[in-house]
Amino acid sequence: MRIRRSHAALAAAAASSIIIAACTDSPTAPNNAAPSLDPVVVTAASLLGSTGTIIDHAAPGKCITAGGSATTTAAVQLAACSTAAAQQFTWQTNATISVFGGKMCLTDQGAKGANYDLIVTYYCHNTTSQHWTRNSSDEIVGINSKCITISGSRLMLYTCNADVNQLWDVTAAGTTTTTSGLTIAISSGNNQVATYGAAVASPLVVVVHKAGGAVAPGVTVTWKATDGAVSATSSVTNASGLAQIGFKVSRTFFISKATATAGGASVTFTANGNGTPDLQGRKIFPSTSPWNTDISTAAVDPNSAALIASCGSTNQLHPDFGTVYRGAPNGIPLIVVHSTQPKVPISFRYATQSDPGPYPLPHNTPVQGGLSSTGDRHTLVVDWEDWRSYEVFSAYPQSDGSWKAGSGAIFNLTTGTTRPAGWTSADAAGTPMVPEMVRYDEAVLRKLISHALHISCNKTRWAYVAPARHAAGDGTSTSLPPMGMRVRLKKTVNISGFSATNQVILRALQHYGAFVADDGVGFMLAGVPDPRWNDTDLHQLTKLTGANFEVVKMGSVTNVAP
Repeated sequence: MRIRRSHAALAAAAASSIIIAACTDSPTAPNNAAPSLDPVVVTAASLLGSTGTIIDHAAPGKCITAGGSATTTAAVQLAACSTAAAQQFTWQTNATISVFGGKMCLTDQGAKGANYDLIVTYYCHNTTSQHWTRNSSDEIVGINSKCITISGSRLMLYTCNADVNQLWDVTAAGTTTTTSGLTIAISSGNNQVATYGAAVASPLVVVVHKAGGAVAPGVTVTWKATDGAVSATSSVTNASGLAQIGFKVSRTFFISKATATAGGASVTFTANGNGTPDLQGRKIFPSTSPWNTDISTAAVDPNSAALIASCGSTNQLHPDFGTVYRGAPNGIPLIVVHSTQPKVPISFRYATQSDPGPYPLPHNTPVQGGLSSTGDRHTLVVDWEDWRSYEVFSAYPQSDGSWKAGSGAIFNLTTGTTRPAGWTSADAAGTPMVPEMVRYDEAVLRKLISHALHISCNKTRWAYVAPARHAAGDGTSTSLPPMGMRVRLKKTVNISGFSATNQVILRALQHYGAFVADDGVGFMLAGVPDPRWNDTDLHQLTKLTGANFEVVKMGSVTNVAP
């Protein structure tokens, strides 16, 4: 789809490193190499997946402490050991050591493994500057085989020499309980993906050890889900110290978690939903909003025939959504997160017409067409508690956890936000995208779509009509559709021969119509991908063409200079 924009791109800020002498300066972005696992000895399996403190061997009361926060990078320091989140480090299976819920990782700021490089916490992105192992000498070894070394209250890289300032004990809060002596770690099943509401393919498996390191059979492990559902609330370790359960991901939320606890120690599994989240019938925008207004009896625009011809009267009604196309989910991805989802920085090419960040984009937020796509690259995120949508066009995740994009807009889904006149959004019309999508949960699960949908036209005018706020035209002729023009499937079209699912979609087009919100192929109907769609069935919609539609009488048209 073509989306014309009119503002210059933002200049990218250059990141630079600081040297040890400048230790009072704020850390900046490490200049990382491309992601690859280091050819170093692997950290003990019993440690992988566990969370706890990293203690100075020579001074047991001092622990490695993350500076900053889940969204702010800073130098790492030694501080008195506590149960603070800044001291709870997770030894990930990809060789990173994360903190703040996996958002930040221990990082060599210089990214070259040079002596005196500061150790900082930085957005996790799995590059060599964030790969660490704990060897048999209790040293923590990083890039270029250099070790984390104490220098006053700061930590730096230095040549490994088994000096007392390079030795670390890994234990305690979050993983080990002093009352039972048990440790628990993830064995397998973490970071799986399943269709919303479905079970993950592999069980969640933990391993429990005794204080001396031997496996612990016969231990009861309790399980609790945060979104999603566990198959049992407890299981007992076998002769190998392993316990497992099945797990279903949430039908609504992108991120589901399950926590396993034994003897006071806990580990947490994460899984992601794939497809269309179930918004549980929740209303988007007031009933009086244009999107929720039934226009089945509204007058036909006197210029309807010419406008439909420009839009593409011979074009087939084509569902621009489904299961998979060219190796990526087919459609515009939509996810739902909680208000606790950390917001990350995002910079926009069209910043003067974009709502500024940060946006609550998880690091693995799906992008339209996949991460290698050269298309529109939309991504839609809904905050469930705040009931707002964060909608992004041309979205590109960055290695530091931030995002770059063409444009972005935030919409209040309760009141129905309106963009300032002339402003774009994530769509060319300056309109919200979330309320216009064909979604699996409505079309199939609830069998009702009671809002307007989203189509594109072959050519559009340098003009817009409410509720649109922005134009992306091909000319000024009044025969060209303005952005925001509403088309409706004619009531004379007999939809009884279509499947039940397609009838839901076509009935919505007869009663609520579709707004022209983008240039491109005429009568392309936008929706959310889902592995449960029946592509063969959806293809039956192509039996209809633009000639089966008419234009609902338009109000005042705002012309825009090309």
